[in-house]
Amino acid sequence: MFLISDIKAEAKVAFQAQRKTAIFIMLVNIGIGILIGFIDLARGELFLPLRWVVWLFLSFVSHAMAVNTVGEHNKIARGESGQVSALFSLSGFWRKSLTMWLTNLLIGLWTLLLIVPGIIKTHAYWFTYNLLADYPHVKGLAAIDLSKRMTQGYKMKIFLFHLSFIGWLLLSVFTLGILWVVFVGPYTQLANAKLYLLCKERALEEGVITLDELEGY
Repeated sequence: MFLISDIKAEAKVAFQAQRKTAIFIMLVNIGIGILIGFIDLARGELFLPLRWVVWLFLSFVSHAMAVNTVGEHNKIARGESGQVSALFSLSGFWRKSLTMWLTNLLIGLWTLLLIVPGIIKTHAYWFTYNLLADYPHVKGLAAIDLSKRMTQGYKMKIFLFHLSFIGWLLLSVFTLGILWVVFVGPYTQLANAKLYLLCKERALEEGVITLDELEGY
């Protein structure tokens, strides 16, 4: 079991330690998101088959960058130096992008059945990003399976953990997103990274997952 307040307190300490890097990571992601949005709008002028090619390309790029972003937050949460340039790493590009594409597809299919199963599966797969970023030898389906095992018995707690940030999200809206960029976004991401590290440590101690599995052996 973990205390939400403890995780959030540790996340704030990690944020203060590398504030500039965390904010720059957020700014780069926002900039890339805006760029992808413009390209996505422009594809409406393209020949239909080409539109789908562009859409798939943008989808793969955004998924790979999302995994890289989570990886840098994992580093900062561990006390290591985060690197903005690492967001553009092509290492494991297809493993990252295809796995996250599949994960989002599975969550979407579960959500089509009912909202609650979709929420449950979202939290079951929650650490897939973190695992893909931290362990380059872990295959896509293995990362999903490891995440499911790490969250077993903790999905409600993780759900409540996410709900605890609603107040900060509302404040971000009132400040037109400024607060999100300079504090709430990085803080939330680092809190998620701290949660991942804690759940992974617990899973290893209890034998739910093994180091051999994490190393891809």
